[in-house]
Amino acid sequence: MFDILIKEQPQIYDYFNSQLKSNKISHAYLFDVGQCNNYERVILDVVKMIVCSKIKNNDEKEKICLRIDSGNCPEVIIVRPDGMWIKKEQLTELQNRFSMIGIESQYRVYVIFDCDKMNKQSSNSILKFLEEPSENIISLLVTQNSNRLLKTIMSRCQFVKLKTDKEINIINYDDEFTKNVIDFVKFVENNKYDTIIYIKELWFKFFTTKEEVELAISIMISYYYNELKEIVKSDDNCLFNKILNRIEILIDVKNNIKYNLNMNMMIDKMIIDLVGDNNEICFNKE
Repeated sequence: MFDILIKEQPQIYDYFNSQLKSNKISHAYLFDVGQCNNYERVILDVVKMIVCSKIKNNDEKEKICLRIDSGNCPEVIIVRPDGMWIKKEQLTELQNRFSMIGIESQYRVYVIFDCDKMNKQSSNSILKFLEEPSENIISLLVTQNSNRLLKTIMSRCQFVKLKTDKEINIINYDDEFTKNVIDFVKFVENNKYDTIIYIKELWFKFFTTKEEVELAISIMISYYYNELKEIVKSDDNCLFNKILNRIEILIDVKNNIKYNLNMNMMIDKMIIDLVGDNNEICFNKE
């Protein structure tokens, strides 16, 4: 449900999870996304966490998250520059829409992407909104250039900095969860179809919830992606294509998790696809 956030920015996930559980959520956050190319997905996952935080029913959470992804959730408003600037009229419309009562969630969230592109009028407009926050309305201001914002705006927000892409691509092999994932990958590569016999001990013992499965698949993708980067240096096109095919298989699995398919059958099929006749390749990394 929050797979990109958990995988790429776990410290941000923990931070918001803690704030939501303790009911200490702030009314405004400023995200410095820096060199994180996937920042929009990360921010949307934060939005999902906030909006769904008081909802107990998982099916309802899934529906709301899908609406957020499609831009059809009434509790969420996304603002982007209109041309070169974010205009005052856009923020006036935002405030008018949020003057109405929420219908699905305790929290309502608005996101302003490229907030450093607010002109003087729009900056003053949002500043007034931040100075007089309405109850349960959360603002997420997102920028790659926080130094361009008014200091008065920055001072009214909790500052959050995302990891860079270079930091994200490093797998932490000392993490117990990651170790279990990598052990599974190596077992699959060395034992092929026999992995299915030991699937309970190798997979379902460690990865039981949908969130854990999504995260495990994401780590597998990162693992193979790192292998891909090393193979590029060797000019082995055959090996390159086989690893690329593995990544594509895992991305398909990750995309199918949200449809609540039979998890046992899905993981069995994943193994068969990974070690099928077109993927006869083995890693023996220690």
